[in-house]
Amino acid sequence: MPVRLTIPTDDLRIAFDLVSANGAVGPGAAVTTGAGGVLRFEGATRPSASGKISLAFDVEAPGGAAADDLADWLYDRLKGRVSSVRIARHEVPVEREELRRALAR
Repeated sequence: MPVRLTIPTDDLRIAFDLVSANGAVGPGAAVTTGAGGVLRFEGATRPSASGKISLAFDVEAPGGAAADDLADWLYDRLKGRVSSVRIARHEVPVEREELRRALAR
């Protein structure tokens, strides 16, 4: 069952860096990591009062190895760009072990 991942940001390039194909990204664009984790872009919300948008993704990570692999993959692409994400409505710092723990739930 997919889990919702949201990334509050003012950097739309994050969506492109995560799931773009041929320089384009739109709802349904997806990437599969080595161990079978899937990250699917669902869209972006309008800016909040803080000026940030929220990029929404559905995440599927069947089994522990897939969750760990997807967490590592996300960490490598998000570190230094955002300080936290929301996974299943819980704020999670962009730290390798925290992402692993959140995706393993």
